[in-house]
Amino acid sequence: MIDDRLQALVGGHCYANAAPADAPVPRLVFVLVDDDRGFVLAGLDGTSTVRVQVDAWARNSVAAAALSLRVFDAMAAPGADFDTTAAQRLPGDHDTATQLHCARWEFTLEP
Repeated sequence: MIDDRLQALVGGHCYANAAPADAPVPRLVFVLVDDDRGFVLAGLDGTSTVRVQVDAWARNSVAAAALSLRVFDAMAAPGADFDTTAAQRLPGDHDTATQLHCARWEFTLEP
């Protein structure tokens, strides 16, 4: 569902949880941060909210930032699979071992 929206941005190089060490660049990695289920005194109420972090990895910070903006557009677009109700830019990263740069977002989704 999430990777369906993101695959085309990176030629299919979109991974859940972690990318293989030899994954091509640019690439995207998404991680489930939280999965809240609505609950009332009578039990589950059928609502759900999911938070997902998406990391956009590229060879330099400008390319990572540009890719992350395309990620934002893809995730914020209305769809039959889920709606994005909030998005927050998170601090980026620089991996000194690979010399890759990362720009990241955290999205709140409702199915």
